[in-house]
Amino acid sequence: MRHAAERGAHVRLAGVTRRFGDFDAVRDVDLDIAAGEFVTLLGPSGSGKTTTLNMVAGFIQPTAGDIEVDGRTIQALPPHKRDMGMVFQSYALFPHMTAEENVAFPLRERRRSAGDIAESVRRAFELVKLDGFEKRYPDQLSGGQQQRVALARAIVFEPRVLLMDEPLGALDRKLREWLQSEIKRLHRELGLTVIFVTHDQGEALALSDRVAVFNRGRIEQIGTPQELWTTPRTPFVAAFLGDSNLIRGVVADDGGLSSSSRTFRIAGQPGLAAGAAATLLVRPEFVQLARTRQQHTDPGANHLVGHVIDVTFLGSSYRLTVACSEIGTFLAAQTAASFEGIAEGDEVGIWWRAEHGVLLAGVDESVHHVGNRN
Repeated sequence: MRHAAERGAHVRLAGVTRRFGDFDAVRDVDLDIAAGEFVTLLGPSGSGKTTTLNMVAGFIQPTAGDIEVDGRTIQALPPHKRDMGMVFQSYALFPHMTAEENVAFPLRERRRSAGDIAESVRRAFELVKLDGFEKRYPDQLSGGQQQRVALARAIVFEPRVLLMDEPLGALDRKLREWLQSEIKRLHRELGLTVIFVTHDQGEALALSDRVAVFNRGRIEQIGTPQELWTTPRTPFVAAFLGDSNLIRGVVADDGGLSSSSRTFRIAGQPGLAAGAAATLLVRPEFVQLARTRQQHTDPGANHLVGHVIDVTFLGSSYRLTVACSEIGTFLAAQTAASFEGIAEGDEVGIWWRAEHGVLLAGVDESVHHVGNRN
């Protein structure tokens, strides 16, 4: 196989649109993926991410726009001419073939020599850590083993781009997390350009160099996992990536957020026009609780009073939902597993520091947050 540095290809989408009748499944998508980069297309069902992947693969033709690999337009090329491996959620293994025969299939289609096929298949099984399973049929393999055979088949012919469509969605959590680490290892070893589709935000954060968040056929924001987590640009991105408290209101004269009769301080936020609709994001892990407002010791923090209506044990932490009548909403706090003493029905003080709030332009009534009880 080629050296890792020689493997990945530069993939570029420019103004890509796919229309089905009067419905735009994908609208004017621009995406530039560097050679060897791992980019995840993340979004809810129907957001356009899988349609975008299928256009890159060649299974669907764009209605408008262009797709390039290393500067060359690939629209006219059929899928098997695009030098891309594909891994499906359903595995798509041939049931009448052994694992070895499934992995060898792309090489036989390319009329490789018997010696080349044998060596490439051996190496592929070694890479996915399935030595000894070559002679088994798909129905003799577990779900995780079948997925690794599908991955071996996708990389055996040394593609420069690997496309993965919800490849771990049918697996249990423990196996999914183990395969995530294996996919990261293979990406590191092979240097492929990977385009990965998922609706699982944790998976996207764990695997990706960058994440493109899709919403209603468009990319709402693209950035590193850290950028999307700490500085989302819209309420949709804030709600979709991670747990979030979202407080709706308008920008106050001092640059904070005015909601109902309260104004919340925000530190170091980009300026938005006073009076404009806005949303304040506060992650639950930054929300602090105490039994009363008097116990709150930081006069520069934002504080409210509420009643605990739910306490949920999560294993490594507790999540508490607090009804805050002052602003007419529910807020969530997440505390360490050693937390004790506050129960449902208790009145509590709730606060967070100004630097832990992120002010977002606009209000999106369609998004939900962890404290939302509707």
